[in-house]
Amino acid sequence: MAVAIKTKATKKEVATKKVATPKTTKTVKTKQPAKVVKKAQSSVYKSDKKVVLLTGATSGMGLEILKDLALKPYVVLAVGRDPAACKQAMDSIDKKELKANIIFCLADLSVMSQVNNLAQDIKQKLEKINLKHIDVIYFNAAQFTPEISHTYERHEVQWATNYLSVVLLTDLLLPNLKLSTGARIITVTNNPTKHQKLDFTQIQNAKDPVKMYNYSKLACLMFAMQFNEEYKDTNICAYSVYPGFVNSRLGALQTKGIKGFFAKLKLKKATNIIDAIQTSLYLICAPHLPAKVVLYYNYRPIMPPSYALSPFNRQRLWRATRSVLGLSVK
Repeated sequence: MAVAIKTKATKKEVATKKVATPKTTKTVKTKQPAKVVKKAQSSVYKSDKKVVLLTGATSGMGLEILKDLALKPYVVLAVGRDPAACKQAMDSIDKKELKANIIFCLADLSVMSQVNNLAQDIKQKLEKINLKHIDVIYFNAAQFTPEISHTYERHEVQWATNYLSVVLLTDLLLPNLKLSTGARIITVTNNPTKHQKLDFTQIQNAKDPVKMYNYSKLACLMFAMQFNEEYKDTNICAYSVYPGFVNSRLGALQTKGIKGFFAKLKLKKATNIIDAIQTSLYLICAPHLPAKVVLYYNYRPIMPPSYALSPFNRQRLWRATRSVLGLSVK
């Protein structure tokens, strides 16, 4: 600031120097310091922005959440698999009301090598806008496949997309989360009232696609609960949300055979997407949340299923998952 004031005060003096000594006046440049000051001010302003990472942002609940976040002065890192779908998602946002800085990232979350690349891409994109922190990660991406299939890395597709990618990407972005004043990780689970248990034999030798989907969503809840135990001394809290049975494209995939007939009947009573995302938006945007409450439904905290409440079950899943992914165990 002092340099800028001196420049204005000595304009006439510089002009006279041009007449007397033309060679020396060429070295007198006052615009560069002003630019440096301006850049520093804009950098501080950008670092105050809330940074939200949203997976599965190109359809269903993820797209509607993206449209809502677009109206807020956030930096939104939106993850999708298909470049065309990402473009279509961006085109669906009203540019007149756009306030967020939306940055798309590409990755197939069923492939762990791509999850690794995604983490690096996210860090590089943040550095380009002079940011490093992440305030919220909302893991919306999910797959339901009518048949069991595996990736070339030998992971069952639903288990990898819906759960393994959550664990790996969280671990890779922990340094960025720790830079936030109060970071949040949010996973999506299924109906917590079901008396469901993880069958590790079934997970290793997957045969039933519906069971694998349900296992993956229960595991997401258990991950959030155990994360809070493992990282209780940090500024990061994990939450899980049950949006209800949602009338989305994912639910429509279950419409085959006799099960499909009943699924279609159930879809008629399903929650519409706009209503389903409201609790998720609350968890993303609320200034403060209770640290000890993990599972939410319809804005209210609810009790996790008994299987997830067991520390032994959660620790077993935690250790097994990190072993599969090659991550260290605390």
